[in-house]
Amino acid sequence: MRESVQNHLIVLAAAFAVAGCSQFDPDARETSGEKAEWSVLQGVEYAHRGKQLSKPVVLQVHGYDVLGLRSLKGDNVWVLLKPEAPPFYKQLPEENYTIPLAFVTSLSEAGKLGYTVEAVLSSRTETNDAQPIIPSDLSRQAAPAR
Repeated sequence: MRESVQNHLIVLAAAFAVAGCSQFDPDARETSGEKAEWSVLQGVEYAHRGKQLSKPVVLQVHGYDVLGLRSLKGDNVWVLLKPEAPPFYKQLPEENYTIPLAFVTSLSEAGKLGYTVEAVLSSRTETNDAQPIIPSDLSRQAAPAR
């Protein structure tokens, strides 16, 4: 009997330890899906660091479409076009940018934008018509996330 009570106390203590280390917040971040998506963005940013983009580009990396464009400061900005895990807009680095309206429209019509991403991109549009560069698949060229 004493051994049974002791085993139950050990199991109960372990359960409290696990529960104490877990986040019960339904809005909590750090899901495996979110980490994978941020990892894709980090890998793209690292692989293209120091290479200035002249116009918007869409890269296909590990099953994700990633938009690259120049910020107002002249640095590259990378946006995940259809994230599957919250937050539903992911961008690296946090810089301001504008994007041609025609480009956003073409991405939207092709079904490449998540709802939140489309709303954010639409709020940053300009009217000049830069043509996008859309390579077929550059997933092998992106550096792995570290």
